[in-house]
Amino acid sequence: MPNIEYNNMYKASEECKIHDWVLSFLLDSGNNHKLAKKLSEYSQFHFGPVNYPISDLINLVGPGKMYHEEQSVLDSRVDAMIDSINNGWKPAPLIVTNIWNDSLEIADGCHRQMALKKIGITKYQIIFYFKDQYSLDNFTQEYMQYLEFEKHAH
Repeated sequence: MPNIEYNNMYKASEECKIHDWVLSFLLDSGNNHKLAKKLSEYSQFHFGPVNYPISDLINLVGPGKMYHEEQSVLDSRVDAMIDSINNGWKPAPLIVTNIWNDSLEIADGCHRQMALKKIGITKYQIIFYFKDQYSLDNFTQEYMQYLEFEKHAH
């Protein structure tokens, strides 16, 4: 199974063009034009991709959530992703933001997060977008503390 988006993301990261990749991904295979437009306004406040815990991120998709999806439809989409992952597909990174709220919400990748969690993956590549420099600086400091903790925990 091709990993074109995942590989393109890494290439863009190495070339310091991750924001361009995010917009390109969202306008093409990510099919999230509204998010691409919104993130284009916050281009200077991004961080990543980084391997980060996915369990505590706020997922907005599902029954009774902001983006309602029937459980049967949700399960079908997640199970199809799991099948693809089991056949070698690497999902695109999650895109997480605090633009709309002060908490870290998954803006793109809710189904990917569910599939990854369901197969026991606890950390995955994430690209963060923040509403301002203050939020970016605070997160960067917290992330560095997290890395230091992880280093000593192993």
